[in-house]
Amino acid sequence: MVEYLIELGAGIYLNKENEDGETPIFYACRSGNEVMVEYLIELGVNIYKEDKFGGTPIFDACESGNKNLVQFLMELGLDINKMDKYGGIPLFDACLSGNENLVEYLIQLGVDINKEDWKGETPLFQACEKGNKIMIHNLIKNGANINKENWYGETPLLNAWKNGNENLLKYLIEEGGADINKKYEEDKTLLFYVCEKNEKDKSNKGNGKDNGNGKGIISNESLIKYLIKMGANINQKDIHDKTPLFYACENGNESIVKCLIEMGAEINGKDIHGKTPLYYANKNKSKNKNIINYLIEKGAKNINNNNNYYNDNNNYYNSYYYNYRKKLRMI
Repeated sequence: MVEYLIELGAGIYLNKENEDGETPIFYACRSGNEVMVEYLIELGVNIYKEDKFGGTPIFDACESGNKNLVQFLMELGLDINKMDKYGGIPLFDACLSGNENLVEYLIQLGVDINKEDWKGETPLFQACEKGNKIMIHNLIKNGANINKENWYGETPLLNAWKNGNENLLKYLIEEGGADINKKYEEDKTLLFYVCEKNEKDKSNKGNGKDNGNGKGIISNESLIKYLIKMGANINQKDIHDKTPLFYACENGNESIVKCLIEMGAEINGKDIHGKTPLYYANKNKSKNKNIINYLIEKGAKNINNNNNYYNDNNNYYNSYYYNYRKKLRMI
């Protein structure tokens, strides 16, 4: 078909650009069509042409995952270390292709596996997005920084959790050496994020996508137990001196509250305002009665500072606490 169009005069469009500055050779490379690429080159297409983003056809060839095509373009002089205007190099596209053989080949060539793009992400972020464990293993084995943060303060481990990929999350911890106690925004660790999510988020567990409203985010007791078993500090404090238990209480996560306490969470710890987890559970007393009962049963004490911030709920708490203790004595 292409030959027929060329015969009809379409040859004048061989170097015609679309709105992104791409010519037909970009499309041929992106599809991984070696025969078409060779044919276009024979017709005199400019293979060194950059699109408006600074990328050359070798980026698209890497995106296709066609190792032979990538090698062919390199033999013609295209730079495998070329950087586009966003700081990306062809290795990023190779990782997104999911072809671990191509990625391994590029690693052996000595490409920079810790190269950062405009978001502060390295090729490992793309490999984790694809969830290809062989590719991830090869990158880490050759020096990729598993604990690298992007400009949003996210690591591959945190993104695995956000995207609902529990298998990848466990792989990064057990095989990749990801720091389970790494501190993110406000000095929170991964355990904080898991514990402060509402239980409704679990309804979409494992769908592999995060659409910005928490869907797909993993939040369950089994993951909490796993993280603690693997070394997560259950009593780690953030910049507010709150532990994961504070957030679970405040958000009304009854099952997570029970899980944390069973796993050894400090029940009477204080934040920078002198408040305890019981105080935060009591802020939404109509919703959190079961949590309040459970905390008191497990030894929570009324040891919050009696300042103005607390006075609104203090009288209710005192009467509630007294009546609950009275009921226990009557049993």
